Amino acid sequence: VATMALAVLGRRDRWSARLSTAAPALAGAYLVVAALLRAFGPNPSTGHADWAWIAGALVAIALSASRFSGRPALIAKLDPVAFVSVQLFVGLAAHWLYYALAWDAVGPNSFSSYTVQGVFLVELPLAALALAGVGLGISRDWRSTADRLGLRRPSFLTLGIGLTVAMLLRLVAPWVNLINYESSKSTYFKIRAILEVSQNADLVTLILIALAAGLCEETLFRGALLPRFGILLSAVAFGLIHVQYGPSAIFLNVVIDGLIFGIMRRYLDTTAAITAHAVYDLPREAFISVGFALIVGLTLIAVAAIRERRLILDALSHTWRTARQEGTRPRQRARQWIAARPRWLQASAPVAAAVVVAATLIWASGPHLDSTTLGSEVRLTISNYPRYAGVGFYIVQPGGYLGIASTTTDGSGSGSVSFRAFPVSGSYIVTACLRSQPSNCPASGLVTIP
Repeated sequence: VATMALAVLGRRDRWSARLSTAAPALAGAYLVVAALLRAFGPNPSTGHADWAWIAGALVAIALSASRFSGRPALIAKLDPVAFVSVQLFVGLAAHWLYYALAWDAVGPNSFSSYTVQGVFLVELPLAALALAGVGLGISRDWRSTADRLGLRRPSFLTLGIGLTVAMLLRLVAPWVNLINYESSKSTYFKIRAILEVSQNADLVTLILIALAAGLCEETLFRGALLPRFGILLSAVAFGLIHVQYGPSAIFLNVVIDGLIFGIMRRYLDTTAAITAHAVYDLPREAFISVGFALIVGLTLIAVAAIRERRLILDALSHTWRTARQEGTRPRQRARQWIAARPRWLQASAPVAAAVVVAATLIWASGPHLDSTTLGSEVRLTISNYPRYAGVGFYIVQPGGYLGIASTTTDGSGSGSVSFRAFPVSGSYIVTACLRSQPSNCPASGLVTIP
């Protein structure tokens, strides 16, 4: 944050620009020494993964040296803030590559559960970096800073679109998990175990973390970075901070989510992206269901359209009387009105409507997993599952997974089973899979053993 503030000052002060250029090189030199000591020390822990830090640090040193020497001219003439941003991107890439190379040695114990302190240690520094990068207190006041970051007062439209996009992304998540399972079962269960450890917190803490992540991460990546580096690079940088997903399909899904949030920032504002991100990260217990949230989101969009009187005024202007006076039929006027809209809206509106309808139908007809706990006994009930199909219930724990019970559904696609297979008290993720296709697991739930 301090280096970014120096870079902003460096736009008008030479010594500040030089300090902001030297700081990444000094940090890189420290990382090279530390990584070499780990790699060649008496107890090397991650082996070749340390070379990711070394490579990233050497790139940072080389960029700073090029800027001081004035060659090439592209780097020498780069804006100080843009130069520090490039250096930070190099650091993010090295950080992610380190975890990717050390993925086999990474386990749930490498991560800690979410805490309130994590908001101040992880999320708030991202927002501080965004504020420093746009020059708050140096070249901009609060109002111009909010305008530069795309932060505007929430409206029915931004809240509705944000909520709808978040629910659509939640509907896609099970398919991403299935792709991840098929591509690498060990990676799939490792990520599930890591998430179980990190999300082992009370509901209030999880909600606070979700809201902080949506606000701070979107303020940095969509508010500050996107206008300068574009949708793609800001989405890749957003994906690189999620090292807990490793080299997996879920990581690619995070990048795609970043692209979607970037499109929302480009055509709406950062507030819409914050809403979508925060709601998407909320735990399941924070809202009733995906279908209900979709209905609420679409209702807010409809209310926004009515409040802005666009639909009402358009309908009145296309009455038969107005059409006769102007000599134009309503269908032609409607086509002219559609043709005047942006091309991306013309192409995406019918597709988005079809996706919403299809996703709602899929969710309503999909399987549901419910649990009832009585002492140490748990009863799992599956509904809307394939009829007369064998169902396997699996418990996800830090060490991997364990098949604990199985049953067969009846003619209505329902089945239930009781067991006492949990080793200790706590919260466990239970997944229901087809016995004939273990990778087909369309239902999951959280079971808490007191």
